[in-house]
Amino acid sequence: MMKRHSLDHADYEIIRELQENSRASMQKIATSLGYSKGKVYKRLNRLLKNGIVTMRAIVDPYTVGYDMDALIMLRVKPGFMDRATNALVELDPVIWLGECSGAYDTVVRVVFRDKYELAEFVKNEIAKVPGVMSSETMVLFTVRKWPGVWIPKPTI
Repeated sequence: MMKRHSLDHADYEIIRELQENSRASMQKIATSLGYSKGKVYKRLNRLLKNGIVTMRAIVDPYTVGYDMDALIMLRVKPGFMDRATNALVELDPVIWLGECSGAYDTVVRVVFRDKYELAEFVKNEIAKVPGVMSSETMVLFTVRKWPGVWIPKPTI
């Protein structure tokens, strides 16, 4: 089981500053929050070391011509979940995957340039994934909150 970590108010504020400007210097963050540069540096290193935050570039698919955004819900044969999800995460259009409960076993988020690419993917690629029994596709008209912008409230 993954070790749980608590965030205090200072951690929360540092993360919020980085979400606003991930290129901000330690000094700029420290000045903005009224902390020492050393405090910000030490806390950010702890957050990184413990895997609480990561630093990465997130591409907005819409800005680079990927206007077709969809969720595909899949039913998978019992005993095939690992094989199915391992195959799905290797497919380029899959930008997110989650195993779930309910009517479906897994959900993937995919992006394409147009509806024709999406249709080809569903008909040709999803059909090849081991253990997939059926799928249902929902096109997303608008995404109002992107991955990477969530932060829990301080717990201590």
